[in-house]
Amino acid sequence: DFWDFFTGKAKIEHTLPVGTVLTISAAGSEGSDSCVITQEDGNLKWGCPKTDLIRPKFSVLDPTYTYSLPDYQLACGAVDMLAHLCERYFTNTPDVALTDRLCEAVMKTIVDAAPKALADHSDYASHADLMWAGMLAHNNSCGIGRDQDWASHQIEHELSAFYDCAHGAGLAVVMPAWMEYVCGHDVMRFARFAVNVFGCEMDFAHPERTAQAGIRRLRDFFRTLGMPATLEEVGGRAEDISAMVAHRCEKPNGFPFGGFVKIQEADMEAILRRCAN
Repeated sequence: DFWDFFTGKAKIEHTLPVGTVLTISAAGSEGSDSCVITQEDGNLKWGCPKTDLIRPKFSVLDPTYTYSLPDYQLACGAVDMLAHLCERYFTNTPDVALTDRLCEAVMKTIVDAAPKALADHSDYASHADLMWAGMLAHNNSCGIGRDQDWASHQIEHELSAFYDCAHGAGLAVVMPAWMEYVCGHDVMRFARFAVNVFGCEMDFAHPERTAQAGIRRLRDFFRTLGMPATLEEVGGRAEDISAMVAHRCEKPNGFPFGGFVKIQEADMEAILRRCAN
């Protein structure tokens, strides 16, 4: 049963070669070593263990194939690829100057290109920038040699499982709330994100102010793309939060998760409570 690969009962040892033709700039499937699927029996949205065996042998990236996307899906894709970079950028690994700068450059490109692509669905340059950014965001070029987080993705999977919301829309709700919750763990990294990605002015006397300004800019950016900001906007309900945490417990090794800050059950609930406000 293919689901055994996702539960850990079976290990992927060989595959047919895979090629892709990209029609949405988002998940980075065209270059990644991972995949996610929803098992509708139980609403389980899980990923399988990463392996180069499932990385595509070739991918066709033609930006004109994305011109016909609805605004909502284009925006969800931009959020997803930005989140892929944040999951790598927020790390405890020291001395990763090169990949820090790679992450920042690709994130800035997404912030610049997404509104242009939404404004003009035939603008080749912005669609090409998004397509290349999505590839670089998740083929792990920006994550080599650094511990990665992935807490926001794990939390969002429960939103998609419960409410069948688009992954990018769920991330637009979860990621800023996660940032606010863990910001105190490394204020200077969040301040750097604010300055180098969103152009905030550095407050050296109060770096926490700069850090919070960057999180606000991120949330505002998502808003300009037409993305949701609260649990209610993706069809969620505050009364479901405890059930989502319990649902996560069903996953093998469900807690703790996250490489930047270890997220326990109480932490996941607290982050989701922030999403409900």
